[in-house]
Amino acid sequence: MAAGDVTHHAAFNALAGDDADTIRRIGASAGGYLFTGPHFSITSQQDATLNDSDKTLTVPADRIWVIRSAFAQLITTATVGNRRLSLRWRDATDSIYGMITAAITHAASSTRHYNWIPGGHAFTTLQGDFLSLTFPVELVLPAAFDIRIFDINAIDAAADDMTVSLLYDEYTV
Repeated sequence: MAAGDVTHHAAFNALAGDDADTIRRIGASAGGYLFTGPHFSITSQQDATLNDSDKTLTVPADRIWVIRSAFAQLITTATVGNRRLSLRWRDATDSIYGMITAAITHAASSTRHYNWIPGGHAFTTLQGDFLSLTFPVELVLPAAFDIRIFDINAIDAAADDMTVSLLYDEYTV
């Protein structure tokens, strides 16, 4: 369908997306014509494996992710030491392209919640047991890149429990 052929709802729906679980980005030219970008799916992923405070989620082959938010809940053991969570994005060779590390530490025998959001406000103090952090507004990761969330001090990394959730737009390329 040509971009200028949208005259009713059925034509718009055909332009906007062919499948129930995919969406096309729609824009308008200066002349008022509609155009579309590639299909994408709004997707989420979670890793709730126990006894692990080092999580990595990898972009599959033939995909691009645009990260919308990341969340971690860290429940620490009684092992003494200050944990400090970091979110990093890396390529397949482990070259780091960016990182957002919590400015505060996390003590033993406690639970905290961390939320990374694009372009938001980064708190330097806890709001109860919650810490908000920020990352770039358009964090785009190609195939084989990953998001790693982990305790940079590696205090009891094989016993602390961390659940990580990631929300992203996934494009097929």
